[in-house]
Amino acid sequence: MRAKSLFTAVVIIVCMVLCTVSSSSQTVCTIDECKEIMGVYNYGDNDFAVLMDRGDRYCVVLTDGDSYTVSDTEISTGNNGFSYTNGNFYFFENTIEDDVAAIKICRYDCKYNTKKYAVLNSDVNVLQGLCAVNNNGDVFIIDGRDVKVYSDYKLADTINVSSVPLVLVASYSGEVIYCLTGSDIIAITDSEYYTLPVQSELVYSAKDGFSDSCGIVYNSDGTVLCDKFDGVHGSLAANDCYFGLSGDRLVQIYNEKETVLCEMSSSAYLCMGSDRFISVAENDGLAEITFISNESVKNDVSSDNVYDNEEKSSSVNLESFVVYGEMLCGIKPGTTIAQMKKLLEPKNCTLTFCSKDGTEKKSGVVGTGWTVEIDGDKPQKYTLIVYGDIIGEGSINTNDRKELMKNLLNNETAEQAKKEASDINHDGKIDLIDVTCLNMYINGENVISQMPKNDK
Repeated sequence: MRAKSLFTAVVIIVCMVLCTVSSSSQTVCTIDECKEIMGVYNYGDNDFAVLMDRGDRYCVVLTDGDSYTVSDTEISTGNNGFSYTNGNFYFFENTIEDDVAAIKICRYDCKYNTKKYAVLNSDVNVLQGLCAVNNNGDVFIIDGRDVKVYSDYKLADTINVSSVPLVLVASYSGEVIYCLTGSDIIAITDSEYYTLPVQSELVYSAKDGFSDSCGIVYNSDGTVLCDKFDGVHGSLAANDCYFGLSGDRLVQIYNEKETVLCEMSSSAYLCMGSDRFISVAENDGLAEITFISNESVKNDVSSDNVYDNEEKSSSVNLESFVVYGEMLCGIKPGTTIAQMKKLLEPKNCTLTFCSKDGTEKKSGVVGTGWTVEIDGDKPQKYTLIVYGDIIGEGSINTNDRKELMKNLLNNETAEQAKKEASDINHDGKIDLIDVTCLNMYINGENVISQMPKNDK
């Protein structure tokens, strides 16, 4: 650790005056030679890892609020990159092995405070250190305009995104890799990748979702949960509450009620454990690590903030759709689950989406034959219809034309959802006019209305 020459640790106990809620805060240490805070992460109930740049190398501080350790990684900063997944930091460095471009990887295990090294003989260079690792240990690398995926240190896939990749960030669970491009945020999973309805400069991963550089809190499919903050380093959602920085204050929002918890540096990084927050800020070359108890916040939420009977009633907004019995129409091709949730505006109820084979889906593009189940005061279940999307992929192409011809010949045996999606001109029957309309759409000569008449 070379503690004597590399840092001076000072333990300071500070009592801060709070507004409204009597939370207590405590600065547990300051660490010198801090050029920049790179991030703060929760790897246990109340165990946190702080990554900082000490001018020419990465440094990891592990703390539980009572004690701390500092480890210099001996890995240089600059164009090298890092990723954090499930209690492990991964550091990436371009190198040359046997006269071939390669990537040296160091995995730092926070729980055991150990390091392991490996070399990825990729014959590529990491572009500005833009890398991420998922919970399977697959390595995602930006190399030029592509995102290259390595499994077991061998090239497994190349993902061609629509715009130049700029940043890769692993989700809190490691199940998703967020890819920020020049125009979109793309979520990459094991089986698919899709665009989220979010535009932002940066992405900060946290439990159950992420927040962006404007302080907006999103769930994992991109639905906005809270947009009341302006802090850029980790607004949070927990226990139906939202926490974030507003100016130089840590603020809790519950049921539209704002409560100031304490004063805080507006440039601080924020992270939360089981019963406390950690705040880390750089101040004149010092990393100041502060803990804030949130036990009193939980008690305040459970005792004083209670919904009245009217607010407990559940509802969804169907104004953007047309309902035929148990079918929900009016859905544009390419609509995602996140966009559906935004249109439905669920209040005090949960929405469960399932694909046409009955598999529950948390994200992705919806299609004909999918279902949405609304769990509220009056449970409802609708089958989704996208006119022209007959095979249920959420898009309209030549495969749908083949299926339409089958339905035209076997109208009596076709599934109800397919029948409805095949009635492209909304006249109540499937005939050659529907085939013509579909052909014109595929050739770019026509549009398909997703809003049929209610008296059809």
